Amino acid sequence: MAGIYPLTLTDLARAVGEPALLGRGLQAWDAGHAALLAARLLEAPHRLKLAPDVPLDRVAIALARTLSELRRAEVDPARLDTAADAGATPEDRERLRALAGLYRGFHERIEGHFADHATLFRAAREHLAEARWLEGAEILVADDLELDAVERRLLAALAARFPVRRIRRVRPPAIAASGFAGWAAVNAIREVEWKETELAALAPSPSAAALQRVKARLFEPPSGPADRDDSVDLLTAPGEAAEVRGIVRALLREAARGVPFEDMAVILPRAPEYAPLFTDLLARLGIPCRLHPSLPLRFGRTARSLLLLLRCRGLRRAEVMELLTFAPIPFAEMLGEDVTPRPAQWDAMSRDIGIVSGLDRWIVGLRGQAETDREEAARENDPERAARRRRRAADADALLRIVELLSGTLDALSGEASWPEWSARLRGVVDQWLGRERDREAVGDVVADLGGLAFLGARAPWREVERVLEARFEWERLPLDSLATGAIHVGVMDALAGLPFRVVAIPGLVEGGYPGVLRPDPFLLDAERQGLGAPTAAPEPAPRSPAAAPGGARGRAGAHRAAHGPGPAARRAARVPARDRPGRGAPDPFLSPRRRAHGARADAFALLRGRGRRARGPVPGGRRPRADRARRRPRRHAARPHPRPLGA
Repeated sequence: MAGIYPLTLTDLARAVGEPALLGRGLQAWDAGHAALLAARLLEAPHRLKLAPDVPLDRVAIALARTLSELRRAEVDPARLDTAADAGATPEDRERLRALAGLYRGFHERIEGHFADHATLFRAAREHLAEARWLEGAEILVADDLELDAVERRLLAALAARFPVRRIRRVRPPAIAASGFAGWAAVNAIREVEWKETELAALAPSPSAAALQRVKARLFEPPSGPADRDDSVDLLTAPGEAAEVRGIVRALLREAARGVPFEDMAVILPRAPEYAPLFTDLLARLGIPCRLHPSLPLRFGRTARSLLLLLRCRGLRRAEVMELLTFAPIPFAEMLGEDVTPRPAQWDAMSRDIGIVSGLDRWIVGLRGQAETDREEAARENDPERAARRRRRAADADALLRIVELLSGTLDALSGEASWPEWSARLRGVVDQWLGRERDREAVGDVVADLGGLAFLGARAPWREVERVLEARFEWERLPLDSLATGAIHVGVMDALAGLPFRVVAIPGLVEGGYPGVLRPDPFLLDAERQGLGAPTAAPEPAPRSPAAAPGGARGRAGAHRAAHGPGPAARRAARVPARDRPGRGAPDPFLSPRRRAHGARADAFALLRGRGRRARGPVPGGRRPRADRARRRPRRHAARPHPRPLGA
């Protein structure tokens, strides 16, 4: 064996496809381009019916997502015309024809001009024969993959040319039939054991019985005796904050047993609610944690501060004071070392003066206040009161100086300019207004990338620049914190997939809370997407099976969910990924064929019943005690994990 190359499928596509694309003169592609093209298509004449009060910026972001997915599925614009002709109602046909016109413009602007995702994978597929470095290679797929259409075609082309195998792993029957495993079996990608590969030495040790049951029957109705061991623990809590405290206590107990923090993970199915709770509690306890880049960059302090600054156009008092109280503004550089910034006093003063908006109102109000306070201080006999008056006048002067600087900054961010000039102006704004934060470098990279959009036009209006900036902050991710020691890993399933852990906790598995709320495509129905070969709508963020999330995990598994247990419809939503739900091409995994034929609904995985006590394994029969059924308030459960493998 000459060597082992650990590559993602995208890495392999770049290695094969990029040499073939170098001589074509194609431009680089990034996430902001799709939103920019969608915005320009909406500004031009189109047939899409939009209400007059609908903000085009938000429509452009949603449209960019739809058009990008159609492009990644290699959908020809003519197929959308055919789908429009076959629409079920006149409204559907009109909507699809409007989308077809927009997609045709999107496709024509990209094809032959940009090296986007679809172009890269198509080039890799077409030039496999020229990749001499792959001669004699064997390809091993170490885990189940989530692939779009162009990625699957590249993997199928690899399987037709090279020996491609995949490692056998335990998975629920519903996932095995409808997920990557089912597709791989149809495309002759053989499944093998760890011991049959060159990675046999890395094979995980066998899982405990309860953990093995979770991995094999997660989406199945309960049956058979309960497996009672300590590989899976279930806990309840009366709310999110108490739930987080219970998980942290369990992690500290594991640390006392000798498990390093680096081998612990908290997987967040609902990151917006739980990420702040975990990071705040762990920081107050002095426990190092590593928040994986699962949140959009717009949640970072620097990015959010820049967006707040841009919202201050018009100098409305509420927006200005929100910026001054939240953003890491270097006041010492703006006002001088001898001036003490007092945002709380600035807020109260501007409110008492009656400032609403507009630079003129700020100038008149603050100058008048400063003059009045100085006159009163001169007439005041009490030294302390005179000092307070002078301090209040100094506060008015400092606030006026800040507002005037802010007004000048916003004036510079208006009109038209070239993309490199916009990039330079925004770089100056970041340097002047925002101090050092952990996302400062990532924001600087986004601003610098704007200079590379000059090929879209010699000049661009500011509104277009702002649209691209907001889209990039939505799609880019927060960087990881730099830590010198081991830390507890906190992040969503996709961010932690493939990392090995001995202890895993999963909070937030409660009725109506996990998976996240579906974000249906406003332009394409799921049936239309399936007919075109595009992926159907999925929760945000798209979850993975808890048993499969950390691909190489080797520890205990944790899970939290409601003590009452969700209702039948919510249980199906909480347990089955969007692509495997009934009505999306897969049968209901909770029902036997006989009960499914009669339209019956089955209970799913009733885990814990009681007031915060632990339970090990499912309750036999899937029924909860009468007292628990009568309890009104839902409670959450947490699962504590076991030092045996969670599986690859």
